[in-house]
Amino acid sequence: MNELGSRNELGIGRSILQFRVPIGLLLIAITVFMGYWAARVRIATRFENFFPSNHPNTLLYRQFHNHYGGAQTLALMLRVKHGDIFNYATLQKIEDITRAVNILPGVDHNEIF
Repeated sequence: MNELGSRNELGIGRSILQFRVPIGLLLIAITVFMGYWAARVRIATRFENFFPSNHPNTLLYRQFHNHYGGAQTLALMLRVKHGDIFNYATLQKIEDITRAVNILPGVDHNEIF
């Protein structure tokens, strides 16, 4: 290398070594600033974001999810023709339905009510 090139390279190195404390403090300040904002980033997914926003099923979900639960919720209703549900036959049907749902694959067994 020529003498001029080596002087410039040493000049940069000297400058960095000469101002190492302010440069180090600046790098620490930038790291703390970026770390603060990186810790505040929220990473989450919503089920409805996986589908087209104008699709009829997505619009239907948005309309009724507050009343009937989310897309991962299944609500079953047993209706009796006469009287109320508080008789042996109807309660046995409810127990049978609950048991049948509980054996389905992929069901969270702790969330069945």
